Amino acid sequence: MTVRKRISVRSTVALSTVLALVGVVACRQTPTPSASPSARGLAGDVVAAAQDSAALREAVAAVNAAVRALPDCDQAGPALATARQRIDELTPRVTTVAGQTSLASLRQQLDRVSQACP
Repeated sequence: MTVRKRISVRSTVALSTVLALVGVVACRQTPTPSASPSARGLAGDVVAAAQDSAALREAVAAVNAAVRALPDCDQAGPALATARQRIDELTPRVTTVAGQTSLASLRQQLDRVSQACP
């Protein structure tokens, strides 16, 4: 082997060793905690999201009924009251931040409908 090939082989082996060590060290480090750790854990978060989805489906259906009734203000009034009542009933069941944000958005939609039909 020539001197040039020995240096090339040594540098390749050294580089491979360094990369392997970096990989091992990186894999052994504990992951950083998320920005908002949950006391429920991942499984609890999944269950909470599923429950929120079911509750939000009911709220969306009530708001959609009020929006569909918008052309006839006589029908929109009772539909608005029903939708607001439904959202108020479902608010305690919604536990995730995303679910609370969705409920706030639905309330805003109801406010817009009520402005169209005073």
